[in-house]
Amino acid sequence: MQRDVARTNVASVKSSRSTDVEVPVARIELFVDNFERGGTQAQLVHLANGLAKNPAFDVSVGCLSRRGPLLSALEIAPERITEYPTNRFYNPRGLWQISRLARHVMAEGLDLIHALDFYANIMCSAAAGLNPRTKLVVSRRYEVLTDRRLHRIGEWWSYRLADAVVMNSEHIMRAVASRGLVSRSKVKLIPNGIDLARFESGPPPVDGSQGGGESFRVGVVARLCADKGLDVLLAAAARLVETWQQLEFVLVGEGEQREELETEIRRRGLGGSVRLAGAQADVRPWIASFDIAVLPSYREGLPNALLEYLAMGRPVVATRVGGVSRVLKGGSVGVLVPPGDPQSLAAAIDGLLRDAARRAELAQAARARAQDYGLERMLEATITMYESLLSGSSAPGD
Repeated sequence: MQRDVARTNVASVKSSRSTDVEVPVARIELFVDNFERGGTQAQLVHLANGLAKNPAFDVSVGCLSRRGPLLSALEIAPERITEYPTNRFYNPRGLWQISRLARHVMAEGLDLIHALDFYANIMCSAAAGLNPRTKLVVSRRYEVLTDRRLHRIGEWWSYRLADAVVMNSEHIMRAVASRGLVSRSKVKLIPNGIDLARFESGPPPVDGSQGGGESFRVGVVARLCADKGLDVLLAAAARLVETWQQLEFVLVGEGEQREELETEIRRRGLGGSVRLAGAQADVRPWIASFDIAVLPSYREGLPNALLEYLAMGRPVVATRVGGVSRVLKGGSVGVLVPPGDPQSLAAAIDGLLRDAARRAELAQAARARAQDYGLERMLEATITMYESLLSGSSAPGD
């Protein structure tokens, strides 16, 4: 990297010939809202752990809250993780935390700060704005365009201050462009990455069916919230269990909609057919047990769960939202249905249950498609962006 000498941090690392050489090391801080189970948090963990193995980077992590199980998945020293607890930026506590982060950026001589969440974007934009020599990368990883005025202003402001804006799907890029929120020259498309080896050779399935006899299991891995379309899945399930007596639906995940879903399961008389498995430290045995994996969301960016389904060779039925259609190649790698349509969802699941050959065909296509979303590709694209920004070369836009 060729950067301003005043901003270059230098460390001694081992070369391939086992001699000590002086190489520039970029000091990078990744920033996230929290460490709850979610796609954004998982991508931060992948990115932090990957960069930590690269001697060209000195990596630290900042967060608004340490809560969440994914904190323990970080493979960096605990003292390299700093919490800035606040849920407001326009009160004394919020301003104090912004000041803390700004002082931290200066004291550590950070070359670049990369925010991965909406509130992280705001926090880091304010702090980096006080340290103009530090490059700022913000992110847009979700489809929903807020109508709250303060949120729209905050989003526009963070994009304006940023040196680059990372988006994980072309659908999101188009949605943001339609509102004129960011210059195209700042946008960098970097799809999510998944640890393929971990999902391709996972543990055995949870007491699952995988088409044993007349028994089948349809499953979803998702946060239990309104955006995930789980109400639509239950409506589809109510149709299907009338025909398929040995059909089980499994919802893996936890969230604020759990009580509502439990009520709906009872109302529809699905207590013997639908299982709420809760949050799982390892979702692989559950996905492995699915005969069909579903993604019934109303809206998405580029969902990690979909990539996990593909890597484990599951036949997929998903809604045509966000980046899903592109991942599934318009329906050649999985079955696409309209969001919010239980009849279409039920028909798609029914069709696959009746066609073992089609399920096998989609399983093979899924494994092949997953290769395009390996973790190494995400890391390589991110590092290339960092190097471009820190060297002052061409703009990040593709």
